Amino acid sequence: MRHGIKLADGAFLGSVGYVASSTGTPLHSTATGWKTRATANGGSPTDATVSALSTFCYALDAASITSKMLALNAYVADDLICCTTPLIVGVGSDPWTNINFAGGDLSIHGLSGGSGNEYLQTGVVASTSFASNAKGGITLYVTVNGNVAGIEAGCNGEADTDTFMLANYSGTTYWDCVGQGTGRISQANSGWTGYLSGNRTASNSTVIYRAKSSTPHEVLKSDTTSADSAYAAREVYFHANNGKGVAILFSSNRLSFGAIHDGLTQSESSAFYAAVQALRTTLGGGYV
Repeated sequence: MRHGIKLADGAFLGSVGYVASSTGTPLHSTATGWKTRATANGGSPTDATVSALSTFCYALDAASITSKMLALNAYVADDLICCTTPLIVGVGSDPWTNINFAGGDLSIHGLSGGSGNEYLQTGVVASTSFASNAKGGITLYVTVNGNVAGIEAGCNGEADTDTFMLANYSGTTYWDCVGQGTGRISQANSGWTGYLSGNRTASNSTVIYRAKSSTPHEVLKSDTTSADSAYAAREVYFHANNGKGVAILFSSNRLSFGAIHDGLTQSESSAFYAAVQALRTTLGGGYV
């Protein structure tokens, strides 16, 4: 017989004070920590969301990629504050600073701005967040792609050679890490919706991965050319690019997930995709 208080999602608040899932597994501390922070930020997280985030966190642990996550936002739909409260804060802000998004921009399928001036400030400064210029990554989940001339996540400093950016820009996916010269790879990817991950794991190894329910995890584009510079001393924005301190190239594409991380190998990215896909499926939307 189970003892304790049964919660809305079937989990229990046990006599020892922690919340356990309906299977008896304690909720992951990162998920319960997120609930505490989201509530303190003014949000109203649900038990079902916390349970889904807990399962996701255990999946990252099992794949040994938790330590690679610098900042991670699951874009939950409980409310706008919960949506902008990152699951993993790491080197970023808590919450991500919301510029001009309103409640109507959020749905179970993710967050999208239609006015052309909405974006999120992550607090992650590219030049101080990575162990070296040879490693870095951005992962997105795009649920609506209008082939807009915008950037989903990125920053650049005084020189374009320090750009750190992942974008579906007018039907082409661009991954800059670091720089728009030898640090850039791109591939036609018109109308893509689903998981998209740009990664540099070494100075001469950069790759874009993609996946969704109808497309197994695969390499979209890879290159062995060395990057040409260093990371910009700028904060990474989502839903726009931080262009030398000014938000530019706003994207109205809908996102349901975003993360900044160290570079992932193909097997790590595949495991990451599986975890993200399972999370968004459990949350009831924001996947394709």
